[in-house]
Amino acid sequence: MSGQLYNIAQILFFLSTIFGATMAGEHILRLQESVHAGTTLIGVEQGSSVLIRCEHPSGKSGSLRWLRGGTVIKPEYVKTKIDASYVEITNYQPEKDDGVYECSAVGF
Repeated sequence: MSGQLYNIAQILFFLSTIFGATMAGEHILRLQESVHAGTTLIGVEQGSSVLIRCEHPSGKSGSLRWLRGGTVIKPEYVKTKIDASYVEITNYQPEKDDGVYECSAVGF
């Protein structure tokens, strides 16, 4: 099904208000100081890769938590660096990867 787009996620992000795409397949959520909730709907082509990135305003990426459909995402799908946390989906397949992805700051 080359060229067909699927809705991969309604990305719910708490404490965040800014969404931007930096390069093909990478989406950034930046956490803000004020408590806020928002939803962003993205489309991803089947078989492609996507990187969803979440940043904490104070750089405490270790305090970020990822969930998909209310369940904690397996550690092998989450990558953490000093300033951000990422969920990486390779070879996107709608039947296994569609869902609501949530990034929240634990204890913030």
